[in-house]
Amino acid sequence: MGQFFADNPWVTVFAVIALGALLGLVRFGPVRLGAAGVRVLLTNPAWPGARSGAAQDGPAA
Repeated sequence: MGQFFADNPWVTVFAVIALGALLGLVRFGPVRLGAAGVRVLLTNPAWPGARSGAAQDGPAA
């Protein structure tokens, strides 16, 4: 599935926006993150489940 998203960047963009919009509706106590907040959490390299493009490139040649 990862290869599908790598081959189709527009689908990836729209999927991330849709996922952020849906998860952004969830309230965590008095706080609602919104679509942008969810995107930041999902793509933050400090978060254990996130993947950073730079980390996958390997060592510089």
